[in-house]
Amino acid sequence: MTMQTIAKEDFSRMFRMDPSDLPERVVRLIGEYDLHYRPSQMKDLEEYVLNFLKLDENSKLSRSGEENRLAFEHGWSENLDKIRQSDPGDYQLALKPGYFRGNRFFRYDNQLVVTDNHQLEYELFVIARLCIFHGWLAGARVICEFGCGTCANMLLLSEAMPEATLIGLDWAKASRDIASHLRQSLAKPISGHVFNMLDPDHTLDIPEGAAMLSIHAFEQLGTRFDAILDFIMSKRPSIVVQYEPVLEFYDSESVLDVLALRYCRKRGYLEGYYTKLRSLEEKGIIKILGAWRPYLGGVLHESSLIIWRPV
Repeated sequence: MTMQTIAKEDFSRMFRMDPSDLPERVVRLIGEYDLHYRPSQMKDLEEYVLNFLKLDENSKLSRSGEENRLAFEHGWSENLDKIRQSDPGDYQLALKPGYFRGNRFFRYDNQLVVTDNHQLEYELFVIARLCIFHGWLAGARVICEFGCGTCANMLLLSEAMPEATLIGLDWAKASRDIASHLRQSLAKPISGHVFNMLDPDHTLDIPEGAAMLSIHAFEQLGTRFDAILDFIMSKRPSIVVQYEPVLEFYDSESVLDVLALRYCRKRGYLEGYYTKLRSLEEKGIIKILGAWRPYLGGVLHESSLIIWRPV
């Protein structure tokens, strides 16, 4: 079957940008990465569904909050060890989260597709983040990231917006230490703080008008997002940019989406958040600037964009 490729025009469509407005680095990476794929065939779909069903039987998919914290502390500690042993030119690879293991399947354009490049999911994620940063955070003087994890997003931000002050928040001590290492080794205004989104510290100093960001972080909250929403509102950000699973955007009549819904719910991922934001907008408390599903996914589920601000 003829291979297809994801081109500049596709990223423009997914992230609602004019092709001429794509950052130079994005255009370069589109040329450097192998972005070829082919639509899945019946045999591929059978393999994918069988793998999903085997995974679905795994009791380890469902974890308690404490198990989650321990898992992330362990995982980010491994990234901390790697970055301490790496040169700055290798930091992106050192901070790559361990859950990007590589796979020949991924979700794209409302279908399951197959690739020979098993790192394509991660490489697309790099490009996606750069598009998001350029489209919604350009010009921000202070950017605060919730659930900064390995600090890979802050590294990309520091390269794309070197003058911005970056504040990373995460419940893992290793994340704080990675941020500290980036600040010292790169001589950039980056800081990290231990922070629990379920019980946020309102004394934390975040300047009014800062931009706020979350990428694959709120997903861990499930339905327990009221406390962090109150925190965000109290800090009066200029914009909140979130790239998270939005279950409301899945189609209950699509087999692939039903599988994604099942996976997200078994993992206890974010649910009801977009509905809550819509309710706040109806009350005149916030303004939703954009909310859509790019149809660019991982292997098992996808993230969507929600951009909003307090009124």
